[in-house]
Amino acid sequence: MPTLSIGAVLSQSVTVLKANFLAFFLIGALMSALSDVTLMMLGMGALVDGKATPQQVITNAGGALPVLGAILVSTLPFYAFGLGTISYGAVRYMHGNPATVGECLMRGARSLPSLLLVALLSWIGVTIGMAFFVIPGAILLTLWYLAIQVVMVEGLGIFSSLNRSAALTKGQRFTLFGLLVILLGISLLIGLIVSVAIFPLSLIGLDMVANMVISGILMAFTAVVAAVVYTILREEKDGLRRGDLANV
Repeated sequence: MPTLSIGAVLSQSVTVLKANFLAFFLIGALMSALSDVTLMMLGMGALVDGKATPQQVITNAGGALPVLGAILVSTLPFYAFGLGTISYGAVRYMHGNPATVGECLMRGARSLPSLLLVALLSWIGVTIGMAFFVIPGAILLTLWYLAIQVVMVEGLGIFSSLNRSAALTKGQRFTLFGLLVILLGISLLIGLIVSVAIFPLSLIGLDMVANMVISGILMAFTAVVAAVVYTILREEKDGLRRGDLANV
């Protein structure tokens, strides 16, 4: 029976990402571009082009709340959609039926209301939890870690997806928390390496393009890891075998 381990998750994630890198990167980069465009439409373009410091942006906006609101509106929907569509493609690949970029995007479009509400409720819960000595937030983060994957693959509703995620992660949350800490470190390292590699883009004023490249890679990696965790836990808890979800 499969067992969730950090080494197994990372190993499988690298394999899946290598096989689908271009498709998953393009989805991630597209979501990053749409997020940046939305931020600029909300009057926060200085955060994208780097022409003002965060403190200057906050001062010009009349406080931190308008800035935080704009960031939330421009980030959460595209992050949820990107994470969901890439995860869907990764699960399909692991079950022997790779999906095209178009199929992933169409699945995400059909699931969009549930995706957005699940992401919003998770964000609110984790944020409030983090405000209370961090631990409650960390618990909710691991509890609802797979809610978006459940929405995309199983087609459940908002609260059913949150409950289903809690059931799948039960007994594995310490491992999941360790994985998330390592994932954060790896993401920071990837971001640093890519930033150095594409630094010339920033020098010629292509900050938005540089941000798309970094965000596209990080979103693809994050989504694939979540998809691998989801697949392993479904094998372990539901007794599924690779190929059982080929027609999802």
